[in-house]
Amino acid sequence: MKHQITPLFSVPLYKTVLNPLDPIEESWIKNLNFPPQSVGLYESENEDPENAGMNVLNQPQVKNFKQQILQAVNHFTSDVLDIEQQFELTTSWVNKYAKEDLNHQHSHPNSMISGVYYIESDDTSAPIIFNKPYFYTNLFHETVKPTFKNKNNNQYNLDFYGLKPKTGDLYIFPSWLEHTVPPQESDNVRWSLAFNCFARGKLGTGTKQLQL
Repeated sequence: MKHQITPLFSVPLYKTVLNPLDPIEESWIKNLNFPPQSVGLYESENEDPENAGMNVLNQPQVKNFKQQILQAVNHFTSDVLDIEQQFELTTSWVNKYAKEDLNHQHSHPNSMISGVYYIESDDTSAPIIFNKPYFYTNLFHETVKPTFKNKNNNQYNLDFYGLKPKTGDLYIFPSWLEHTVPPQESDNVRWSLAFNCFARGKLGTGTKQLQL
């Protein structure tokens, strides 16, 4: 039957491929200290011990790579989403997934836009899975749901969406979007760099205005 479906109020997932990471920058990242169940740590006199490793893109060793990240964030927020305010990096960190490492379902609080860049990832690496939040209603509310036949899985009836990132891929998405990394089955290490961003400037007008 002839028809048309308009995907109303879609959640944007931005993907691009950045230039190869400079070998010196990549070497610095991979030689960070990775305690068990921790992000990559580096030595910095200005780093708060309670937040060690959470500002990796502010380190001078990766200043060129930081500019690539900011350029992509600006393209997504300004050119694609048509947002007036500039977005600045608030936190950034490196994840190293060895065999059987995983990351449970989570979102990124106190952030508006988040992203992840894949320093090293291939077909054997664990995917990233984006999960539809329990009360996100794009079709039926969770309190009343029919049974799907699973013959035509698509953006309207799926509860999750998995992607196999490759080296150089960059994903940017709303920070509230929940995501998971299942256990790494390969012996190869899966390297990624994640970050959060927040808008800066004047938001809104009148009684709704906020200066950040």
